[in-house]
Amino acid sequence: MKAVKETFKALETIAQATEQSQEIKFYFKGSEFTFSVNYYEKDENREAFTISSVGRWGDSMNVDKITDKALSLFTFSMFGKKITERLPLENITLTK
Repeated sequence: MKAVKETFKALETIAQATEQSQEIKFYFKGSEFTFSVNYYEKDENREAFTISSVGRWGDSMNVDKITDKALSLFTFSMFGKKITERLPLENITLTK
């Protein structure tokens, strides 16, 4: 679990250092997803981490936080209702 968290956090460092967005694919309960760190200009002073379903247009959630045990995700419905999910790191398999 620690390696998964460290890998996701390292992508943020790489994105800032290279000034390019970064991503890695992973599996959660048999489905493939992409963890993306989007690079923004330093003057915008914001981060954007997203989780997207691979092969399904438009299915994505924002990363609220990464703890030692889980990824906390959120999105909003078209009616403005906040939707949250929690992915336990123990159920995530990184691809090579």
